[in-house]
Amino acid sequence: MRNSEPGAGRHWLTPQWDADTGIGACMTTRDGGVSSAPWASMNLGLGSGDAPAAVLANRERLAAAIGATPVFLRQVHGDRVVRVDASMAAAAPEAADASWTREPGVACTVLVSDCLPVLLAAYALLAWPFVTKSVTAALDGLPVHSAQAAATLGAT
Repeated sequence: MRNSEPGAGRHWLTPQWDADTGIGACMTTRDGGVSSAPWASMNLGLGSGDAPAAVLANRERLAAAIGATPVFLRQVHGDRVVRVDASMAAAAPEAADASWTREPGVACTVLVSDCLPVLLAAYALLAWPFVTKSVTAALDGLPVHSAQAAATLGAT
């Protein structure tokens, strides 16, 4: 992982892939947003108690920075996997802990604090599942359900 353009006002980490996959990923830090304490400053969670206007401004900053439309979930520590597209960005979030898309320009987005985000990619299918990995989700089979969703698309 490396810090994206340190000192340029961008505050996230990006993976260094061994090959050009055409798939982007990033992890934001707490810096670079507009939220006030105690959420300072790049809070992306609407359910956190932060001012909704600040969270939405932070989400707009993220979208502009990554050049894609983030689609957030209402994470419930379960095992549901949903397909997302750009139309879902403005809708009420789906209750799920993993998402996937075939739509270029759509960012499958999860919020984490003490969970590990996991990105799975099926390059030939142009499908990108993104899951949040907690102990509860691991026990409930979220990784298995994500792999099953990819398999229905032809991934092996």
